[in-house]
Amino acid sequence: MSSSKPSIASLQTQVTELQQQRAEDHALILALKAQLDALSPPAAAPEAPAKGKRAKKEKKPRDPDAPKRAPTAFFAFSASERAKSPDEKLTASVLSERWKTLSKEQQDAYKPASASEAAASASEAE
Repeated sequence: MSSSKPSIASLQTQVTELQQQRAEDHALILALKAQLDALSPPAAAPEAPAKGKRAKKEKKPRDPDAPKRAPTAFFAFSASERAKSPDEKLTASVLSERWKTLSKEQQDAYKPASASEAAASASEAE
């Protein structure tokens, strides 16, 4: 078995040919890009947010004269629980756990209070 190694001269010739071919291809690419730019109208590129980040939504201006929403049953429950124990600092997570332990009937007991407040706030808005 004889293994023939390419000569240095033949390798240099191949490198030179590949470099010339690459230069010709690069010139062709640039010419095609210029033709494409000339044919296509300039498009306004939308500003894309950074990867992994969402675009910010425009905030609506808040009307200071708009009526407030009526509190939910949970907020009525939270207010009554905090009133029962003013010395104890009740966090939202503690109140949430207590709310989840209430039966449906017990939770419904707080709804009329929020419904009447909703009616009052609705009549206040008119």
